[in-house]
Amino acid sequence: AEKLKKAEEEKLRVEEEKRSALAKVQAEAAAKAAKPVAIKAEGTGVVDRSKPTLLASKLAIVFGSSTGNTANVAELLKKELGASVEHLKNITDLHPVDFTVVENIILGVPTWHIGEIQEDWAAVLTELRALNFTGKKVAVFGLGDAKGYPDTYVDAMAELLEPFEKNGAKLCG
Repeated sequence: AEKLKKAEEEKLRVEEEKRSALAKVQAEAAAKAAKPVAIKAEGTGVVDRSKPTLLASKLAIVFGSSTGNTANVAELLKKELGASVEHLKNITDLHPVDFTVVENIILGVPTWHIGEIQEDWAAVLTELRALNFTGKKVAVFGLGDAKGYPDTYVDAMAELLEPFEKNGAKLCG
């Protein structure tokens, strides 16, 4: 009986180690996938959101996408525009200050429910409101549910454009 008990305890210990190792691997993979492109302040390991992560460029397409639909449209736009698009980025991979090093910006945003802006864009609106976009040209495309929410269809486009327009960008399209 003692031998069976020890064998059972060993089996449980091994299973727990396997679960723990799997959880660690999954956590590391999730952290790697979610890690934003960021510049770290020298020697501190702290992300410095005051410095751009992009090199200066002529044209970037930046989108927020919860379901992948807006990302798909952004990719189609890039394919259509070709090499003139120097950056195709999800807003989660950028800092708002990145917009200051790009001359022409195409923004992609879906509208959720009753006119709500997509959550990744909502998270950076305050930072966008503090930037100067003088000399930038900005266009926007939006996705939404026109059938289910006809009164608020693509309202997020206006909400997203507001900080750009108020801070000097020329709206195009």
